[in-house]
Amino acid sequence: MNNSTARDFALARYNPTGALDVKFDTDGKQTTDFFGGDDVAFAAAIQADGKIIAAGSAYHDGQYDFAAARYIGDAVQTRIKYDFDGDGLADISVFRPSNGVWYLNRSTQGFYATQLGISTDKLAPAAFAGDGKTDIAVFRDGVWYWINSLNGTFNTVQFGLPDDIPVSADYDSDGRAEIRKSRTSKSPSISALKTGQSHRLMCRRTSKKPKLR
Repeated sequence: MNNSTARDFALARYNPTGALDVKFDTDGKQTTDFFGGDDVAFAAAIQADGKIIAAGSAYHDGQYDFAAARYIGDAVQTRIKYDFDGDGLADISVFRPSNGVWYLNRSTQGFYATQLGISTDKLAPAAFAGDGKTDIAVFRDGVWYWINSLNGTFNTVQFGLPDDIPVSADYDSDGRAEIRKSRTSKSPSISALKTGQSHRLMCRRTSKKPKLR
């Protein structure tokens, strides 16, 4: 075997912005060589503790053997609901219907209060901006309103009907939550709208009442 052309396990980790995560092996990329031969990773998984495992084969003594590597550096951060300051911890938060004010006790950035909503709104906070922080958001009569955590701007988009149920979350694991609604009418359906410069609509119609998680 010509070791000059041998392959290695190779991983890359990205931030929600699409840039390489320099906290992962200083440049966002990591290669692993086992015996100086040809190594190929066929699968990767993230453990409950955030550590990455890659599995495949490694060439050794004239044959390919099973090979696995566990990367023990900084763990992959799991998205936490109601994390308004992006530190990986859920924050205590209160919405007061009488005045439409949100009160946040953020674990890193401290107390914060802002007005968004009225007493009949449905609460819909989610990380729409992709910066790891939950955005304050409400759903009202088919219209979504939210405050972008990246720059503090106010956003609104019409998507849904008054009786729809907001179920926003990051369903495609790209670091940004989808504006998502569930409709429990005679023709139940679940639809999602991807926020950003180019909105993308995704729909799924079900014959039964959808289960909400």
